[in-house]
Amino acid sequence: MRYEIELSKSEKTNDMAQTRDVLLHLSVETAIKKRKCHHSRGKHHITAGQCFLSVREANGLGSKNYCKSCAAPMLELAGVKFSSILKGLV
Repeated sequence: MRYEIELSKSEKTNDMAQTRDVLLHLSVETAIKKRKCHHSRGKHHITAGQCFLSVREANGLGSKNYCKSCAAPMLELAGVKFSSILKGLV
C-alpha cells in the first residue's frame, strides 16, 4: 500500500503551474513477504505485514527497502536538510 498526498480544491488553482513532487521516488509500503532492510542487511529483515520505506532508483530499475527503525533517522536528516533549503529560499 502506498500513501499519496492529495491537494485540496483550493490548492489546485489554474493560475499557477502544478507543484512538482520532489519526493517522487519515496513511498511507504506494506511488505507482502519478507524483505531485506538495505541499511543493515545482515542484522534484520522486514517481515510480511510491516510498513517500510521504499526508495526507487531514478531510472526505475530497482529499489531499496528500509525498516521503520532505520528509515526514521534518514527521514529526520532529510527534514533538517529540507528546512535548511527552505530557509535559503525565503
